[in-house]
Parts: sequence; C-alpha cells; structure tokens
Amino acid sequence: MLAPAGINKLPDGEISKQHLINNGWKEVKVGVAPEKEVRLYGRISAKRKQYAFKPRIAMTVHKALGQDLGSIATSVVSSDDGDNYLLWQREQVEVLISRTHTTKDIIFVGDPQETALNLVQLLFKTSPFSSYMRHIVKQMTTSDPSNFLLQPLKYLPYTVRECLLPPKSCGVVYLLLSLSDHNTTYIGETNNMKKRLEQHNAGIGSIITTPISLRPWHPIAFIIGFDISEERERKDIEKLWHQRKNYGGRSSRNIIDVLELGKGIVGEKNETYYESPKLKFVQCIQFTNVK
Repeated sequence: MLAPAGINKLPDGEISKQHLINNGWKEVKVGVAPEKEVRLYGRISAKRKQYAFKPRIAMTVHKALGQDLGSIATSVVSSDDGDNYLLWQREQVEVLISRTHTTKDIIFVGDPQETALNLVQLLFKTSPFSSYMRHIVKQMTTSDPSNFLLQPLKYLPYTVRECLLPPKSCGVVYLLLSLSDHNTTYIGETNNMKKRLEQHNAGIGSIITTPISLRPWHPIAFIIGFDISEERERKDIEKLWHQRKNYGGRSSRNIIDVLELGKGIVGEKNETYYESPKLKFVQCIQFTNVK
C-alpha cells in the first residue's frame, strides 16, 4: 500500500486495506530486482531477493541476537523457481522462535501443509551435538555451583578412532573435521595423505583450511581404491561430494550427513562403474548413543 505524498506514518484506527484506501493510500505492485547468485567464502553460495522499496529496518536474524522483534517473516519450503536456500537444521527454527515474544509472531510464507511437514522434520531432526548442548545448558543452570562440571568426552556424539592413513602414492578423497569448530568440514583429494594433512595443519593446504581458528584438522573419513593415475576420477568424486554437501546452500551440514553423502557416492560408483566393488569408504570416527 502506497502512502499519499508527504505521509510517513499509518493513520489512526484499526489498520485494514479498506481503512488505508479511505485515507488516500493506493494499492501498487512492487517488482523484484533480477537475482544474482553470490559466491561467498568456502564455496558457499547465497541469493538475495531485493524489492523496489527501502525497508525502514533491515537486518539478518543472526544480527538481531539479543533483540525481541515484533514479528518475523520466513520460509521453510522450496519456492516455485527452485530456490533451496532455506532452513535445514532444527537449531535455525529455535533461533527464529527466540527472536519473537510468541510463536504466533512468526509468519511462515508458503504452502501451509508443506510448511508444517518441513517444520516437523526440522524440529525432530537430531543434531550431532544436541546432547552435548543440553548437557552444557543443564550444568550452567544448576542451582548447585559446586556441581558445575562439563564432561565433553562423555556427551560428544563421537570418538576419534585410531586409523592408519593411506600410504604414500595412494590416491585418496578425504574428509577433514576442524577440531576447533565441529560444524566445519573440508573435502579434498590427494595422492599423499600424510603430506597433505601436514600442509592443512600448517596453513598452506587450502584457503578454506588456512585460518588458525579452524586448526587443527583431523581426517574423519577417506575414500580409497583408486589407481595412482586416476586423478580425474578422484577429482570427480571430490566435486560430487562437495556439490551434495552444499546442495541448497547447506554449507554447514552436520558431520553425520556429510559422512552419509560420501558413503552413498561410493555405493553408487561401485554399483554403476565397476564389475566388483573397487572403492572403499573408511570412517575414522565412531558415533556413540547418548541418552
């Protein structure tokens, strides 16, 4: 609704479309500027939908940390033009809920039934660190200060296995986990795993693994079975693993999802391209059931 010239506030009384029209407002259609995909750090892609008007206040949900907003409009369903830059983890729904006074202040755009189904899937999806975070919250809110004791090794969802790295001159596609940020993983390929891991932890392996804040890196899985001359095949699998990990903007998939994607790729390749299973997926972490 377009206000009359010189008017910069809503009229008194209950706001409705007819009330605005009675006060000289007009209904107009607002177009959308052409969308451009922006490549961000770490092969993350983003899109922004820009309308032909200037919002009075504009900020991201995460920039609004600590603030109570009157309402929030968001979407958890795929749009008609194929955009998939939407929510993919339960914690993102929890962030939305924490920004408003009540859940009825959140406006979900899109098909109601599809929205409800996606919310159920998100809210009941277990993050690999949910148990650990519940443990932290419980300890921080205890009424007995002498009982404040964090036990990360007990509550983290995995333990690192003792695993021999592939020998020199052995083709490998590998998955690294930042031991400083357990939501950050890196996929690469090499024919010398030991040397390449040393490079990553020295800050010269890749621009993504360079930051000191993410080091050290630890291999949590790798794919072996390549002939030493099959560099192109390794690069193809590395690229495919990257694409599936980052599909729909999900650059921060939890490590369980990323591992399963790698296993699925190995299964597909063995079934489609080889008479007998050739590639092998080696997992270097072991998950534990935490109640």
